[in-house]
Amino acid sequence: LIPMLLLFGNSPVSAMIATAIFATPPMVRATMLGLSRVPSEIDDFSEMAGCTARQKLWRVLLPSARPTLMVGVNQVI
Repeated sequence: LIPMLLLFGNSPVSAMIATAIFATPPMVRATMLGLSRVPSEIDDFSEMAGCTARQKLWRVLLPSARPTLMVGVNQVI
């Protein structure tokens, strides 16, 4: 935090950068936790249904991990 204050001073830019730096790790951790808790049956079903990797992420994994992702958003806000 101190080097950032030396670079940007006490300004709104430094506040936004500090907020982004300190808010990112909890959200990343919540995302990883949510994705790791998706049951393997759901993951296997998406592969059997012929989903591409992008479809699997956006249409299967993220909706399944939504409750944990919302906890992460709540903690970040």
